[in-house]
Amino acid sequence: YGRYDRFVDGDTVRDHLHALMDAGMGWKRIAILAGVNPSDVGTILYGKHLDQPDHPEHRPPRKKVGRVMAEKLLAVRLDIAGGQLVDATGTRRRIRALVTIGWSLNQLSTRLGIARTNFHLHEDEPATVRGDTRQKVVALYEELWNIRPVAVTRNEKAALTRTLNLA
Repeated sequence: YGRYDRFVDGDTVRDHLHALMDAGMGWKRIAILAGVNPSDVGTILYGKHLDQPDHPEHRPPRKKVGRVMAEKLLAVRLDIAGGQLVDATGTRRRIRALVTIGWSLNQLSTRLGIARTNFHLHEDEPATVRGDTRQKVVALYEELWNIRPVAVTRNEKAALTRTLNLA
């Protein structure tokens, strides 16, 4: 009948919020980026006074979310705060992929502005990296993933050979 549905399913919004949170974003940061009240995000995720069913303001997590708020929250993409610690698996794999095509750890550390001693390629070290480091590695990978380093001098050729042997 051409009616405008003012509400959308809360599970869809909640799933998006959980995916962002699993990737390392906090729900208050999500609220700020979406331009909504953090308490609204909290009630979508957790309800209100969930641990106190006798509380007069007890509410389960929302089943429906206003369309405008849902659109704002669903528009938020992963944006991790610089100091936030996130899983290092993807960062480590990107660095390894660049090493595999010939980029030395020295070249990569110089381009990233990170001390060479901070590069660990072992599976268990480090378990986490800072969000800003992750973002730098993602950007560098996007720049270099299909470019082989050029080795002109004898030292550069030796470094390339060592790097490929390491890979």
